[in-house]
Amino acid sequence: KTQNAKPKRNINNNNKSDKQGVAFIPLESVAVATDIASQSYPTSAMPDPPVRIIRLPAEVAAADAKLDSNARLAIQIKENVHLEKLARSLIEQKIRPEILREDVIHALSDWCRDMLTGPALPLNKEKDFIDDALKSTEFVSDAEIYVETLPGCSYAGLIERNRADETKKRFYPDVDSPLRVREEVLRERCVSMVNHFAAKKNIDDEGLKKKAAEYFFGFYWDTIMAGRPPSYNSYTGMEACMGEMKFLKQSEDIVMYGLGLSKEMPKELIFLKSAPPPIHTVVVFAVVMALCVWTLPSLESIDEHATVETFTTSIFEEGPFSMSPVALGNIRLLFAFVCMYTTKEKIRNGAEFKIVRMAGSELRGGYVAMKGWRTQGFYTSWAWNLLGLSFFLGGMIPMLIAYGREDILQKYPWILRAALISFEVAAPSALLTSSIVTYALWPKAYKDHGASGISLFSSLVFHIFAVP
Repeated sequence: KTQNAKPKRNINNNNKSDKQGVAFIPLESVAVATDIASQSYPTSAMPDPPVRIIRLPAEVAAADAKLDSNARLAIQIKENVHLEKLARSLIEQKIRPEILREDVIHALSDWCRDMLTGPALPLNKEKDFIDDALKSTEFVSDAEIYVETLPGCSYAGLIERNRADETKKRFYPDVDSPLRVREEVLRERCVSMVNHFAAKKNIDDEGLKKKAAEYFFGFYWDTIMAGRPPSYNSYTGMEACMGEMKFLKQSEDIVMYGLGLSKEMPKELIFLKSAPPPIHTVVVFAVVMALCVWTLPSLESIDEHATVETFTTSIFEEGPFSMSPVALGNIRLLFAFVCMYTTKEKIRNGAEFKIVRMAGSELRGGYVAMKGWRTQGFYTSWAWNLLGLSFFLGGMIPMLIAYGREDILQKYPWILRAALISFEVAAPSALLTSSIVTYALWPKAYKDHGASGISLFSSLVFHIFAVP
């Protein structure tokens, strides 16, 4: 689709007589668009781009660097006149003349600018500018959907009138919905593409087709809601996405994965950028932490157990496992070094974590890319680091005693306290982690991937040495 291609109008045969209704790409045309996604066209065959009546942001920046203030102001006034004329024409001819107020005109003019420099770019041309915009049912419907959200526009009965129309009731979203298209329409388009690919590959499994449709719906949703400017959150934006070859290729990859025809979903399509915790999780965490702080032991109780003897005496009084303070210190410091080295490598290399979506869960499957210090935010990571700290402090104390520097421990009593507290927290955390890995995660990894699923050196070190 080239930039000066004429927009599709009244392509839904059921809506030909309804100029204010929403015209949508027929379901079979989605399949056709997908088929041509892999075609290429010679550059010489591409026509010259049309002269735009509204400049793109990059063109505005380039012009501002060359023109003086008077010339820039003249161009801005000219564009504003065109946009205001289009906004008035939309309200007078397509929406509702009685809501023709200046605040509505100004807001709709700004909306038209965003659309014409974004998903409605094919309409941004000097020839038949307003006429083609008024003939585009997607553009007109998006304009009316936008006007419904403006303050004071409901007083004239606009929303009530539109919902009384069966066609608009089916396609127009709720005023308060963040998605500015009907979710059912978006899902219908996703199901159509999935059914097309399934038919081409002779796949009749309804479960696989449903799974693929959910994957594609999530990708389509993210594209128009977050992956593109806000103007793409519209029916015009939906059509514009379907005209992008890159989007179609990405969609095909996702659908093929959902249908089981591809083993790995393309990671660049499903990385999660943010995942804030639910409010009820935050509340429960705050309450539990408050209770934990309230039940903390006193310093006197800690000092009673955080003594030099606690960290320098082996539990084995005799035999091969009976160790001197120096031996205890060296072994503990060795474990601490292993923990610190593993953490350093994890921070340097980063990690990708796959989210497995359980049946019935609202969580979408995908990958989370963690780099730098963010790799240390997981429970197993900070429990591992705390274990390393415990080994380091527990190893430093007997070494100080062995080399006659007990005065340091007397001057800084928090060394003994920190050693005891870190061990008391790290020990049960390590036991919990080791138990889950040994009896839940490793059997699952071995079942799914064989020996390669549990043979990574970093994974083995991370969990074998996590036993205190």
